[in-house]
Amino acid sequence: MKLVIRKYTGSGAKELFDIIAHNMDSLNKTMESIPGLDTYSAALTENGGITITVCQDENGIRESIKRAKDWVAEHAGKVQVEVPQIMYGDLL
Repeated sequence: MKLVIRKYTGSGAKELFDIIAHNMDSLNKTMESIPGLDTYSAALTENGGITITVCQDENGIRESIKRAKDWVAEHAGKVQVEVPQIMYGDLL
């Protein structure tokens, strides 16, 4: 299993996660059809938020990154948010 964490901090991060919090159903619908998706979650942090995606393989992870980017552009395109820090890993 593969894991990706997208960490949003800095300018616009709190505003972005306000939008995510109010549109979680839409975001979940976007992510749930990713082939091999196991888990998708979002969480608020002190200075923004994180999203966590677990997929069966690298293809699912790549697709999740693309869909997250597209969703943000469509739903929060006016928010000036810094590019998220992206961390990859293998689930133990």
